[in-house]
Amino acid sequence: MWILVAENSHARIYSFARRTKALQLVREFSYPRGRAKPREFYADRPGRSVDSDHPGRHSMSSRVELRDQEAAKFARELSRYLHKERSLNSFYRLTLIAPPQFLGALRAALTPSLQSTVSHEIVKNFASWVSDAEMQARVQELMNEPETAVSELIV
Repeated sequence: MWILVAENSHARIYSFARRTKALQLVREFSYPRGRAKPREFYADRPGRSVDSDHPGRHSMSSRVELRDQEAAKFARELSRYLHKERSLNSFYRLTLIAPPQFLGALRAALTPSLQSTVSHEIVKNFASWVSDAEMQARVQELMNEPETAVSELIV
């Protein structure tokens, strides 16, 4: 089983063997634009608009926030990698661990064949990763929980 632990700017994929309880880092991803502030994307302010029935002006913005767009791009990047590895039979089951908003972006980016491999979705924000050892301990703790405890975390 593979475990994808991700958030807007960082992701790690682990291989987990339930039989031996062994957790091994497969790959790490970094996406610095996921941490960028909106002002870092644009040098100027958003455009202005005048309403025809009111004398006031207001700024224009897109319906989709830049942070959401960048999260979707990163989720698609992760999905492409997982799809490639799944076609090589690198894994058969997948567990997703992510904060709620990024978990939604991941769900939207996964192909139907990848969606069928997802066995667990755990809503956790591990954005404050300190070290690989601490991360492994947290993930292993979650995966060693009895099925009833883990199922409470499943969305």
